[in-house]
Amino acid sequence: VGWMAGWIERWTEPGDLVVDLYAGLAPLARACLATGRRYLGAEIDPERHREASMRLARFAGERGL
Repeated sequence: VGWMAGWIERWTEPGDLVVDLYAGLAPLARACLATGRRYLGAEIDPERHREASMRLARFAGERGL
């Protein structure tokens, strides 16, 4: 999350929507969750989407989000 969270905080405001057209394993989604931004991501690979969903759920659970 580190540098991405800093980038998100620099260029957006809390509550802003961040769009990620190449979500992959969703590192940008984790940065958005950590900094209070909304997130919309697209990933064409079903396996990556499934893995990203699991990672995001785990990340949110660890932080009580």
